[in-house]
Amino acid sequence: MNKIIAPVDFSDVSINAVQYAAQLAAALNKTLIITHVVQLPVVYGDVPMPVGEYESLVAEAKEKMDDLVKALEQTTQGQAIIHTDVKVGSPVYELVHSCKPDQVYCIVMGTHGAGSVERFFLGSTTQSVITESKCPVLVIPQNFAFRKVFKVGFASDFKQVVKSTPAKKILEVIRQWNADLEILHVDPDYAEFEPSVMEEGLLLETMFEEIKPKFQFLHSGYIEESILNYAADNELDMLIVTPKSHSFLESLFMHQHTGDFVRQATVPVLILKND
Repeated sequence: MNKIIAPVDFSDVSINAVQYAAQLAAALNKTLIITHVVQLPVVYGDVPMPVGEYESLVAEAKEKMDDLVKALEQTTQGQAIIHTDVKVGSPVYELVHSCKPDQVYCIVMGTHGAGSVERFFLGSTTQSVITESKCPVLVIPQNFAFRKVFKVGFASDFKQVVKSTPAKKILEVIRQWNADLEILHVDPDYAEFEPSVMEEGLLLETMFEEIKPKFQFLHSGYIEESILNYAADNELDMLIVTPKSHSFLESLFMHQHTGDFVRQATVPVLILKND
């Protein structure tokens, strides 16, 4: 898993995510693949775009890629290995099918804050990549600058944790950064001392015994709001969530109690799937 994939549409949001990805690649000794997809089909009214127009768009994208790589080499002081890839096709398809779990560490994508005008990386595209990709997806908030990861929050519902928790993947993240892990559980009913909750907590404690995680029970009514507020108030450097179903994935983007979870997060959100 030596590659990091970072799609770019050359918007400020996507470039910020690529800058984060480049510094992440340098810090973890990974190879960064920056990819741009000229989207199909492109039509003017009912008339498909001529082949020459596609060639022009590809050439323009390659020029922008060259400029971007030069800037990233300065940012990383040449410490990151960076490659580029310009394709014509469907952005979601190209991203998902270029991501081989045994080769790719993660896909890094950017997102606007809730309420901003949606572009290529927002809403359905990000959600589709997260839903369909077998690789981890790291979503970077708008204007978030790269920083070393000292504190990681892992959100758990304390249900069937042995089956649903990708412990090896989480441990890998923690070891790479030598970070502290805080396991977050939203508990509005103050049920932390109920037998079932205590049992699941002990199982989690055993899974992560070597890193001695801290447990934080958040006594608030709304899951999304509680987690996001805790991350912001306690200066977490990353949040990890593990989807159990498509409905959970959808809830990351749907306008529920706090709006879009991912777009309202103030720290990077790493979506890990259990194998």
